[in-house]
Formats: sequence, C-alpha cells, structure tokens
Amino acid sequence: MRAFDELNLGKSEISKVEHFIAENPVSNAFLKREKGRLPYSVFKPTADTVKFIKSEYPDRPPAVFFSYPTYVNAKHPQEDKADIREYNRRQQIERLFFSFLNSDRTHIYNAVVNTCKFGGFELIERGNDFNLIWTGYTTIEDILALNKYQKINHFPNSITLGRKDLFWRQNQQFKLMYPSAFNITPHSWILPDDYNEFEAFRKSSLEKGQYFILKPTASSCGRGIRVVPGYQKVTNREETLISAYVDKPLLINNKKFDMRMYVLVTSFNPLRAYLYNEGLARFATEEYSNDAEHLRNKYMHLTNFSINKRNVKAYVRNDQKRPGD
Repeated sequence: MRAFDELNLGKSEISKVEHFIAENPVSNAFLKREKGRLPYSVFKPTADTVKFIKSEYPDRPPAVFFSYPTYVNAKHPQEDKADIREYNRRQQIERLFFSFLNSDRTHIYNAVVNTCKFGGFELIERGNDFNLIWTGYTTIEDILALNKYQKINHFPNSITLGRKDLFWRQNQQFKLMYPSAFNITPHSWILPDDYNEFEAFRKSSLEKGQYFILKPTASSCGRGIRVVPGYQKVTNREETLISAYVDKPLLINNKKFDMRMYVLVTSFNPLRAYLYNEGLARFATEEYSNDAEHLRNKYMHLTNFSINKRNVKAYVRNDQKRPGD
C-alpha cells in the first residue's frame, strides 16, 4: 500500500478519501462504522520487513518482535539483541504474510494499527485469515474458533475487569470476604438498580457537601463523565455508575494525576502475569480546586489524555528523551 499523501497530491480532502477507498476497499467498512472519522493510521502503508526474536523457552518457535514506531522517537530496549532477525516479507521469505483484524466490538485505535503495520502486519477488513484479532469483549466461542497461529487480545470474561459496573460488583463480592484487601475504591451505585439507595445516601449527606462523579459503565477516554454536587438531583439513567467523589485527592504541583502500570496476563490457571518495566503518568492541565463553581471543568477534574489534549493553552507534550535513548 502506498503512502496516502503520495496517492493524492493536489486533491481535496474529500477526493483523497474517495480515491483511497476506491484503491483500498478494506477501509470502506471502517468508514461506515466510524461515521466518517476514520483514524489516520488506516491510511498508512505496512512495513516491508518483519522481525523475529528467539523464544526464551526451549523448543519454542521464535516470536514476532515489534519495534517502536518511528513517531515515538525512542528505541526499544531489546532492539539490538543478537537474537533478533529481520526479513523482507516480500523477498527473503516466500509467502510470508501476517495480518490483523480490528473487530466491530471496539474502536480503531491508532496505537494498535500503527504498531501492527510497523511490525509488518497487513490490516484486513473481514474473514478468518488473521494472526491477531483486536477486539473489545471476548466469548468462549471466539477462543474455540482460533487455531494455534492466531492470537486474541482478551481472555473470556475479562470484561469484568474493564467495565466499571462489573468491576464494582466483583470488588464488592471480594470485599465481603477480604474487607481490608479490597477497600480500594469509593462506594458506588449502578443505575437504575441502585437508584433508590443512592438517593437515600445523597439526601443524608447534604450537610457534608458530598460530591459525586457519574460515569457511563461501558465507555472510555473520559466520554460522558461529570462531577455533580450532592444537592443536584440525578436522573435515573440506564448504564451509569455513580461514585462518591474524592474531593481531596493527592496532587502533584497542585494538579490531579494518575499512574498506569501495564500488566500482561498470559494465563489465569495457573495465574501468570508480567509487569512492564515502564508505566505512564497522566496529569490534569489545570490546578485543582474543589469549589463547586469548578465542577464542570474537566481539565481540572479528569486526567484523561483525550480530554486534556484539547486544552491547547495549557497542554504540554512530553517530547523529552530518557537518558540513553
């Protein structure tokens, strides 16, 4: 696939898209699903080379090695290992074809598409001829249909960790058995089932000035989140999680932040998990205040990158390289 810009010199933005769809019908379904907001990564070409790294386990075949995409401006710490071999998938190895499928159950994430394409994986629109399928939730039937050369990014029922309402219910069940170990999140209510219980608590806490944070149960990237004062009556909406808001959080330079640790689980029975050496810190772009007049300010109360990058006057991009990069 040629680069998108090379295909469309001198064309308008609309004609660029139309021309690309005509040349590459793989994107047509994505365009319909994303309602015209097709991510730029879909238009990128796939690398001609693919890398393999020797398995650390005896008698196991090598695995595909994914270098960091060039726009990261950083080098993978294992990039120079002697156990890595690079091949031209169009010349050096006959009929070497890797592909990935983006399921209809999830969004198209630029990070996923860029990483796969940079690693030599072709993006396909449909079918079962994929090495990797990137999906939202996973069923047992999805797993049973895979062969030994195919991978999927979720275990069945792992949605209980990713969805806010299901995680809260699971946490409550374990909290009954291990109260101190699972006292890790503010009390929450799931609408519509817990609405009457929430209303009773809201009214009883009016004098304390309690705030609440409302989140869609199956959303991400800060979509639909809002903080409300306790005196404001909340509509009993479907699929909403309400939590008691921590209005005196830990701050860094007077800003809210969160820290993400990345864990890869390869087996649940026995449990086998790998903690990545690096994490991610995200910051709000405006100094925190718990005054009621600032509750609508998402740049102050949320740390989501997708929200704060819109605060163009205050957002600071991290372009600093680490020592040794």
